[in-house]
Amino acid sequence: GAIGRTAVQQALYRTYKSRFESGLFDPPGSSPFLNASTASVGCEAHQAASLHAARQAIVLLRNDNKTLPFTPTKRLALIGRAVNDSSAYTGNYNGPLCADGTVRCWPSLCQYARAYLKTEVACHDDVDDLEGAVKAAKAAEQVVLVVDNALDGGGEGHDRLRIGLEAGQKVLAHAVLGVGVPCALVMINGGIIAIDELKDEAPAVVEAFMPGVHGAQAMTESLFGAVNPGGKLPVTIYHSSYIDSVDFLDMSMQAGPGRSYRFFDGEPLYPFGFGLSYTTFELDWTPAAPSTESGQSSRKESSTGSMADRSTGTPKTSITASAPQSRSTSLQSGAESAPRSRTSSSAPSAVFRSVGDTHDFYVNVTNTGGVFGD
Repeated sequence: GAIGRTAVQQALYRTYKSRFESGLFDPPGSSPFLNASTASVGCEAHQAASLHAARQAIVLLRNDNKTLPFTPTKRLALIGRAVNDSSAYTGNYNGPLCADGTVRCWPSLCQYARAYLKTEVACHDDVDDLEGAVKAAKAAEQVVLVVDNALDGGGEGHDRLRIGLEAGQKVLAHAVLGVGVPCALVMINGGIIAIDELKDEAPAVVEAFMPGVHGAQAMTESLFGAVNPGGKLPVTIYHSSYIDSVDFLDMSMQAGPGRSYRFFDGEPLYPFGFGLSYTTFELDWTPAAPSTESGQSSRKESSTGSMADRSTGTPKTSITASAPQSRSTSLQSGAESAPRSRTSSSAPSAVFRSVGDTHDFYVNVTNTGGVFGD
């Protein structure tokens, strides 16, 4: 076949390695993962980890004229069907999150913002009430416009017929953005949302995904500058018309325009690995970038700007390594001659080290011809 036996064995090795490390093959009763007490459920350490993950995952996709961060003392309007619905932040692949089986014990964006900010916060969640939404936007000095796909196939176990924003929310977004008040468009989604022309219409765009029970806090902190967003997209975000050019019954990754960052040959709305920050970064290889096959080098990453000294804004750097030509030929498509790349932001062969108080980062990369994780 097209895939050699060695590649299959390597894939199986990686799959079973994680299972062994999780204790799934340990004798009954011996694995700590299978003997966790109820006291560990929702413990302080796990709550802190959940909040940390929510903060780190937020991706700033646009920030025209430094629209963000917003000013905590200016009048705010939160508009969108998810501003009062914390269940939209958690998805549906989870157990009971509150004693009553709902998510109501965790704050919505509206609830958290009203407690966090010392200013007037108006919340409007009726997508069909365009007049009310426009009125709220006009009365505010800054607007957070939230769109989501929690009810449109964004959860577990659903098939999606489209990737574009639901029609009612799209009409609402155009109406609110048309007011002209400084506005941040926040996407809450499981699976991508193709916002199409809203990409250029909204002065600021934030991807929050489904940030979990601490999502309201993480989003508020990021929008108002307490946290410096530094996440990078783990997916490619296509235009909504993408679904018309691919056959979802064809599992080929290279058919049509291709799928994922490795094979898509069109122009995405946002590419894999994209993400901005409130801080400006300068990147420089010293003495030079390593070759695509192997090498060692250092990269200096310096940060400047008003947010540069915030530990929550630590930049995330992706390390890309290409395997030798002989191991990647089967992954090539069309007339391409360069080997495909594999990317990892937490590879064991990459060493990240903070230097001094200037928040410089040196990245030492060693690629011996394999793929990160071998």
